[in-house]
Amino acid sequence: MNNMIDVVDNFLNEKDFDEVFNTISSNNFPWFTVDRLNDKADNDNDFQLIHTIINEGQPNSSFTNIVDITCKPMPQIDIFRARVNLFTKTHVNKKYGFHKDMNNARTLLLYLEDSNGYTEFNDGKKIKSKKNRAVLFKSDYLHQTVSQTDVKFRRNININFSYA
Repeated sequence: MNNMIDVVDNFLNEKDFDEVFNTISSNNFPWFTVDRLNDKADNDNDFQLIHTIINEGQPNSSFTNIVDITCKPMPQIDIFRARVNLFTKTHVNKKYGFHKDMNNARTLLLYLEDSNGYTEFNDGKKIKSKKNRAVLFKSDYLHQTVSQTDVKFRRNININFSYA
């Protein structure tokens, strides 16, 4: 990971990806609302659903196996925060505001399905949401979620970490 943004397709092997995807897609996976995506979102109507698995380095959920599986390709990391995000379909590709995740960390985004939504960075680079694609970057690099118009749900796993 020498570049500002690294993109890795087929990040997880098929068995691991399927286990993560099937767990998150299950009707038994709990979601929680966030009234506003981030402090840079356009307005208070920009919401999302999340499930925080690790917060401030501590387990916050019984679904820590999702994080363990997702991080297999990156052994020896310290995780500060891990959560799953769910965005709902919009009529236009809505930009939700540039933000940073945190300081002094790295971010891993793992996309769980193909869609025409994407992650946009403040340098104009756009990373399309593609099933089992990982994007790794410095957590203070300004980026924004852009919603999808072609599928009902767009989900990703967001892990903020440092190398141990």
